[in-house]
Amino acid sequence: MRNPDYGQRKSQVSNEPPRNGQISARPKRKVKWHAKMLACALGKFEGPMDIDFMTSINRIAPRHIFEARILVRLSRDQRNSAVSGWARDLSESGLAAFVAEELKVGERVMLSVPLSPSGNEEIAARVARQVGTTQYGFQFTALSPEQRAAIKTILEGQPDSA
Repeated sequence: MRNPDYGQRKSQVSNEPPRNGQISARPKRKVKWHAKMLACALGKFEGPMDIDFMTSINRIAPRHIFEARILVRLSRDQRNSAVSGWARDLSESGLAAFVAEELKVGERVMLSVPLSPSGNEEIAARVARQVGTTQYGFQFTALSPEQRAAIKTILEGQPDSA
């Protein structure tokens, strides 16, 4: 007759906490990060992202420090509204910002961003991710060649964001 504990480490069958290198009796349930990333890319993920997940994503373009006041225009329930925000970083593919009003992941917005001394540029974007209750990641959905060139010019002298 075979011992039911055969082949298992002591920490798997006892109530002791596992030691370094040992397998836990109750392994932590891991959410597959690639499933979350795919859901985000498709605009299907419902709910806020955790910071560890946010920093682990391979980004389309490197982020650079960019601090500026922005305006987020959105349309909900056939009503147009505008909310101010504060951009904290920028890339050729999007920006991260703090916004006081709750936005929905996947929601389409227009961002008014100061890309040149002469004024703001209107850029179509979607809410790509949410961290906590006020921090959002926006992915640009339509950039003109002029807007892309203006972003490249701004980013040339800026250090990479963490």
